[in-house]
Amino acid sequence: MPKIMPTKLELYDNSTSRWLFNDREQRALRHVDYNVQELISSACVSVGATGCTEMIKIAEGSFNKVFRLTFNNDQTAIARIPSTRMFGSGVSWATASEVATLHAMRNVVKLRVPKVLAWAKDATNPVSSPYIILEDIAGVPLHHEWTLPETRGEPVRKMVRAVCNIMAGAAYLPYARLGGLYFREDFPSQPQAPLLPEAFARRFSDFEASSTVGPIANLLWWRPFHDEPGFNRGPWDNIEECIRSAIALERRAVQRHREDPSSLCFTRSKIEDLDEIERLLSKVEAMARRIDVVFSTMKHPGWSTHGNIVHPDLRANNLIVPPRTEDNIESRLAKPVVIDWQGTSILPFPFQARIPHVVAFEPTIVYPDGTPWISINGNVVSPLPDIELSPEQQVVTEAECRRAHR
Repeated sequence: MPKIMPTKLELYDNSTSRWLFNDREQRALRHVDYNVQELISSACVSVGATGCTEMIKIAEGSFNKVFRLTFNNDQTAIARIPSTRMFGSGVSWATASEVATLHAMRNVVKLRVPKVLAWAKDATNPVSSPYIILEDIAGVPLHHEWTLPETRGEPVRKMVRAVCNIMAGAAYLPYARLGGLYFREDFPSQPQAPLLPEAFARRFSDFEASSTVGPIANLLWWRPFHDEPGFNRGPWDNIEECIRSAIALERRAVQRHREDPSSLCFTRSKIEDLDEIERLLSKVEAMARRIDVVFSTMKHPGWSTHGNIVHPDLRANNLIVPPRTEDNIESRLAKPVVIDWQGTSILPFPFQARIPHVVAFEPTIVYPDGTPWISINGNVVSPLPDIELSPEQQVVTEAECRRAHR
């Protein structure tokens, strides 16, 4: 074992969060059992080391525990363990799809993403859990730099252009079906179906031969009360099939909540909300019948039949930039490495198009009633409140102003 190790709580449980309600149940959902020594051994093999000297927990959320491992050959790697209970029966699909997506983004469309060093999609391995070992990118998350005085003007413009290029690169390829991206070996007994339209398949023949579209890996399709096997989670030939599958899954979830109303404690709904949810689902079902017709009248009718990949969460903490030096203050934001492709879907672009979180201003300082101190109306930034601020408050407020004026 490494000389420096996380505590038992850090290894297996959510050690950084608490919940105002159902705290014990929420933490139990995020508890993961796995063989730590076997995870370290797998990581050692992936980087050609004979031992690990340090293992530190560097991040965690509802869905993953993330560790940085340092080895006796001076290399480092990132190990990620998914919170299997949060994914339900979809954890294997989520892991396999993310690895295939990273491979495609790195080797086919040539985006800057971490290299996968080792992985397993289910618990039938010595680690006894799905896991991914990733290249450790030298740099810092962009959100650590986002409030610095020099992070404005030209560096920010370069970063925005880089984000646009990332979105364009990820969405470049049109896929013949909708769902999630996988390696063909994940479906050894399935007939070989087209991955790309014919013109793209000829150009990217190796990618066509090695990859396929399978079930959607987005957690929404596998979350608690939506994780029963047997439902159609893709691949789909068109968006109408996808919408109808989502409706069927939601109706089954409503049925399960009616059978056990106490299960609603894990949601934001009450028993009296279920009728309204079912009425809304009926309206969505009626819309699904017409949506292909609407799409066919658009300037790009292929959007209704072809899917695209869009990063599911382009925010500052998922962009890694080089450490700041005197020589790279302006240039370092121009080529970020994009991490966390978990849950990436292949869907028509209009169903995924959004302003990336990283370029949208979201106020972080608010009055007690929730009104933001600083807001943007069009291109006009509201003035600061006319109150006296402490030195510490001034630092935070000035950083907020810089973000608003970008």
